[in-house]
Amino acid sequence: MSRMNFNWHVYLSETGAEISPFNLFPHVAQSFETLVKKGETLEVNSQGFSEQKEASIQNSWWPAEVVLVSGTSHTISQYPSKNTFWFDVKGPGWDFVQPIGWCLSKNINWTPPSQISHLSNQENCWQNTDWASCLRSRSVCNTFFDRRCLYTFETIRVGGYFECEHDLNPTYVLMNIGGRVLLSWFGTSSKAQTCDKSRKFSTFTLFYLNRRLHPLGYGKLCDLKYCPPPGYVLERAISNIDAFIRGACPATYNDLSKSVDSLLLKSIFSVHNNIQPLHEFKVGWKLEAVNPLRPYFVQPATVVKILAQIPDTFYSKHRKLFDAKTMNKDFLSTKNK
Repeated sequence: MSRMNFNWHVYLSETGAEISPFNLFPHVAQSFETLVKKGETLEVNSQGFSEQKEASIQNSWWPAEVVLVSGTSHTISQYPSKNTFWFDVKGPGWDFVQPIGWCLSKNINWTPPSQISHLSNQENCWQNTDWASCLRSRSVCNTFFDRRCLYTFETIRVGGYFECEHDLNPTYVLMNIGGRVLLSWFGTSSKAQTCDKSRKFSTFTLFYLNRRLHPLGYGKLCDLKYCPPPGYVLERAISNIDAFIRGACPATYNDLSKSVDSLLLKSIFSVHNNIQPLHEFKVGWKLEAVNPLRPYFVQPATVVKILAQIPDTFYSKHRKLFDAKTMNKDFLSTKNK
């Protein structure tokens, strides 16, 4: 029996349904922003991308600029030459690229490649110039080299922990599918739930840009206390939050308080992130939705009921009041206050 192909245009014409506007989902577009941006810089081993594999330039390093990001590939141009070459994130060339400053830490001098050999006699140590300082300020982030991936959601560690707002308790990442993470509350299991009518489960799925998710250490910085979700019986409890944060495996590969790259995390997971707009959905709208029980499936869906319309200004206002009065108190949902 042949499988029927779903056709949006035919469905809309037959039912009179209305497509939800694309501008409602800027957070989805942001999730595909790359760790590497056009104009950022890195250090490149000339031997790795040279057509002539000469032994004399095997350890020759020189700064380069990203001029294009397309899929998993990058077009890179070495200063000040206009000759470009491709670097594939999924390819084998990782030993030939490093962040700006790597050579200086290894006591390796920059050596101009053969295409711009006329610069060889102009400087003895290029790393000490103002030009080099300018390049360092635009260096590709260390996360790109450490994790060897292109998108932020690819850095999420399965088996690591997030802090989850509203009924706060650390959550364990069980699965990561395109940034949709399957989570489990710390210290709980489906066998340890109370027999209430809601019959909540200890595992649930959230998009990694959801306001509720934060890196480990966020609650401590905001003077917020871990509070297990109501209705759950903990198999394990956290008696010392500081010790837990030090010993737990973070889901983000970044230490919130120590890593320079934490600036990236703060911009992504901050409560002040206003990328999620007022969702003025209408009953009957058709859209494509991720199946919450099977997050690896995207299926046609219909808006059948609207529970509330809460604008960003409402959330920000109440969150600020909430933060101001939660010193040494449980970290609970604003709506429960």
